[in-house]
Amino acid sequence: MNDTTDQQSKKSGGGSKRLISIILVAVLLIGGSIAAYAFINKSPKNKYFLAEKKII
Repeated sequence: MNDTTDQQSKKSGGGSKRLISIILVAVLLIGGSIAAYAFINKSPKNKYFLAEKKII
């Protein structure tokens, strides 16, 4: 009886680690995508000042 309860608790512990790692990877991917979009996509004001800087 004790062996079956020990095995069940080990399985659920491994599943929760996998779930946490999947969530962590998803959060990192989403955060990286947002950061890349923020750095690549420039506002019209930034574009104007960059054009002025190139002229000087």
